[in-house]
Amino acid sequence: MSDQQAPRRTPRKKAPSLAPLYGAIGIAILAIIAVAMAQKDKDAREAAKNRVKATQEVSNPFADIPAGTKVIPSPFDSNSTGNLAPSATGLLGTAVWTAAQATAERAKKTLQEAKAADDAGNRKKYKRMAVEARDLYQEAIDSTAQWEYNISETHGEEDSQVSQVRSLRAVWFDQHKKLRSVDVNDI
Repeated sequence: MSDQQAPRRTPRKKAPSLAPLYGAIGIAILAIIAVAMAQKDKDAREAAKNRVKATQEVSNPFADIPAGTKVIPSPFDSNSTGNLAPSATGLLGTAVWTAAQATAERAKKTLQEAKAADDAGNRKKYKRMAVEARDLYQEAIDSTAQWEYNISETHGEEDSQVSQVRSLRAVWFDQHKKLRSVDVNDI
């Protein structure tokens, strides 16, 4: 048998690499894009300057409104009090408010009793008392809802007594929200 030699591969041709050429083309394209963007930015700045100059030339933007018309105050202006009257000293002594405060105090005491029962391990009494406290807070909130709206409209939300009413009602809302998770069906 004769030795058969495997055919040899032909050696690679030593051709120059095209990578530097492709890199140079890529850099040229990026340079063209950068110059175009810089020119666009320059044009935008010039257009903005021209708009500012045109705006400055118009001295009165409300020139088309006829003189002597009534100015309507903005509802977002915190400095204008409009037609709001300061609250009377007896605002917090009204029957609606005092009854709601008494109901909320009963709810607070009931909640304290419920927590004491829970600490003692009486979970059933805790749930019953917590539900009762939640209902009392809801009663206090419901009984003062329209009244709070009316005094806010009459005296404004910035009035000190209206702020006291709103802050105490916010406490009632928070307590009621905490007690929402107590399940009535577990009692």
